[in-house]
Amino acid sequence: MAKTAANVPVTVVPGGDSYLNDARTKALCAQALKARPDAELIELDATSADQYAFDEAVSPSLLSDVAVVKLVNLQNADEKLAEALVTYTKQAAKDPNGSSVVICQHEGRKIIDQLVKAGARKEDVPDLKKPDAQLNFVFGEFEKRGRRVEPMAAQQLVSVLGGKTGELAAMCEQLCFDFDDNPMGLD
Repeated sequence: MAKTAANVPVTVVPGGDSYLNDARTKALCAQALKARPDAELIELDATSADQYAFDEAVSPSLLSDVAVVKLVNLQNADEKLAEALVTYTKQAAKDPNGSSVVICQHEGRKIIDQLVKAGARKEDVPDLKKPDAQLNFVFGEFEKRGRRVEPMAAQQLVSVLGGKTGELAAMCEQLCFDFDDNPMGLD
């Protein structure tokens, strides 16, 4: 069976483009909250959180038996927090429906292999460093909205906003909202 947010309590979203990484992490948290309407969202930063804060976040509370824990900056986790996360991943894999969901945002490679080996799911995010990847991103943004864009128009958008994924996504959305052209032309 494929590992999905529904049956794997711990997901790691490593690297890639920072805008896409943030967007994917938010989407995974939203999916988990929708699947578990009684859960509360708890946000932790591994830079300052310790193993006790993590253990408290994934444990039942007065408000809910489970939580959705968004753990950012996993690359900054100290050794004790990393150990607690790996231990939790192993335990939660035995009872995914009765466990809290943990979505980890990570900017490096450290700890990922341990978590995947323990039963976590890895959610890769594209890095969009190459112009072709940026161009495909633009085509995808138009497609998401049921629209098309001419290749020259897409290239113009990449030429102007290529290194700024968030702004590129916002521009695609704005163009689709402002104009009815389909496909969207260079003009």
